[in-house]
Amino acid sequence: MQPTVPLRPSPYDRTVHDRIHTVLGSWEPHVLTQDEIQDIRCDCERRRQLITNLESQRNDVPLDLRAEFYRQLFNARLDHDVRYFRLFRINDLPMEILSNILRFIVWSAPEPPMGILWRLELTWVCSRWRNAAIGDPTLWSAIWFRDQPPFTRSLAFVQRAKRSPLDLRISDSPTKVYTYDEIQNLLEHLTPSISNIRMLIVLLHSWDCVLALLSWLNRWGSESVPMIMERLEIHRTGDPRAWPGHGLRIEPHPVTLFPLFGGKHLPSLNYVTLNSVHCDWNKSAFRDLTTLDIRRIPLELCPTLARFRDILSACSRLEKLSLDGAGPSDKPNLYHGKDPIVLNSLRTFVLANFTLVFIHSIITHISAPFVRDLTIMNFVNQDYTPFYYHITGQFREVRLLTLYNVQCYEQGIDCFIKCLDSFPHLRYLRMANLGPSVLSLFLYDPDKKTPHPKLSAEMIEKFGMRINSHPPHSDVDPVCEESSTDASLSASNSRSSSESPAFTSPEQTFPHPSPPDPSTSTSNDASSSSESTTLATSKSKSTSDSSSPVRIMCPKLNIIEVQCMEPELFTLWVEARMQIGTPVVRIYMTPEMFHALRSAEMFERCKTVIRDIFIVRLGTKTPEEDALLRDDSL
Repeated sequence: MQPTVPLRPSPYDRTVHDRIHTVLGSWEPHVLTQDEIQDIRCDCERRRQLITNLESQRNDVPLDLRAEFYRQLFNARLDHDVRYFRLFRINDLPMEILSNILRFIVWSAPEPPMGILWRLELTWVCSRWRNAAIGDPTLWSAIWFRDQPPFTRSLAFVQRAKRSPLDLRISDSPTKVYTYDEIQNLLEHLTPSISNIRMLIVLLHSWDCVLALLSWLNRWGSESVPMIMERLEIHRTGDPRAWPGHGLRIEPHPVTLFPLFGGKHLPSLNYVTLNSVHCDWNKSAFRDLTTLDIRRIPLELCPTLARFRDILSACSRLEKLSLDGAGPSDKPNLYHGKDPIVLNSLRTFVLANFTLVFIHSIITHISAPFVRDLTIMNFVNQDYTPFYYHITGQFREVRLLTLYNVQCYEQGIDCFIKCLDSFPHLRYLRMANLGPSVLSLFLYDPDKKTPHPKLSAEMIEKFGMRINSHPPHSDVDPVCEESSTDASLSASNSRSSSESPAFTSPEQTFPHPSPPDPSTSTSNDASSSSESTTLATSKSKSTSDSSSPVRIMCPKLNIIEVQCMEPELFTLWVEARMQIGTPVVRIYMTPEMFHALRSAEMFERCKTVIRDIFIVRLGTKTPEEDALLRDDSL
């Protein structure tokens, strides 16, 4: 099956553009006479008959002529539609109906730059269309500041939006980094509309621009200006290791912490993202949020554990929690004696870029039994077995699992298998930068901890799977010893006090996993080595009962979203899943992954074992994602 591309390729746009201009030629819109109307009707009738004839021949066209046949059919339909449109007296419609039509045009744009262009083009058609478009504030309320400072075009959109709720996006780029003066000038122009901003998404490179924004929000929040803001996202795209107080001189702002909105609680605010940006956590009002997303924040600038717990407790409606290299700043303590914060509404949980001791400690403070979308990202260069042991059985409602850049060491195979087996409803797997050690986990019998009996010996060898199961004592709680935890903490704190926090900084592209650095070994290594020796001597023994029934790991898993994977390894994995009786029904892949499979001559093999293949852009929401998050029937 050929891949389906949901976005129109550029040659299609060029074909439509050229064909329309060929058909129209020098024709000028005018009031049609009865003779002209009759001629157009007859012409369109002939073209409809031509289209009907072509469609009736579709199944008889030889394979080598099908491309030319479909080109002719496409052009015939386009020729008919362009001519038939002349009969439609669109300007006779009432203004409110015309406005609705223009809204559908703008809102159907496949991407923001196209939406900006279409809005402008609608005002160029005629005076009636221009009046209809400019007179409708809702057409201009979604604004992406993509023009160059002083943002004349985007600010004109703000003026046309009048008092309607505004959804704003401000972002610079590597080729154009905004200065403090440019951002300050823009914010002053937006000040009269502060009460109308419903959504504000900001991506800025430099700290001084981010601090200008935080100061602006703090000023108007302190002055009790009424606000309707529902969503706030602030992303600092510069180096996450550069922050105030670490030798970075920022002018003209002093190094300070601003409370969001002057510490005022906005009842409408339900979505907050702070990416490589910190605030005054104690004075900011985080209450009744449905989404909290914090990323890449230096350890000493994160909220304290007490404040972190207070925030979670005040957000009982929280549906999404993302912790990416940011969490409580206190020293990790597995034996804190505090009850976990229960988040019954949490459906999406993201954990990324933490050292073992931090993530193991953080997870003990959270109870979210109804999570359906779980993300584990950049857990490498350490044995995270204690973490996987802790979450086993904690998220039994998971339907979507994301594994990006995750490793599994031999001593953690049994624990990781039990963890995956505790997701009985798992149907959708997102993967990137996974090696055979993690992919092979989906090919084991989860009871016997041995390769599935239907798996060929060749597959077992290629994935490096062990033949015999580990002895029963390998399922004992692998919690870190206190001494090794303290040693790891010491190393983490020494790093955070110098140039970077104890968290691993996320990257836009996922690095390939690498083995742990022997020079950073702690006492854990000795115990792991001892355990590995014991396990190695037990490989000749099989403790599984051969008479027990064979189960399949994640038997409902049949939808995959993939990027950044070694083509041959991925192809072998989907073939192996078919061998054990769980074929992949649908795959979504990025264009880069598709081209990698093509270049490695693996795509044809994938097509033989996968029913549907779709090519999507990174971050595109697929239909199944929302369905699996909302469906309560499972």
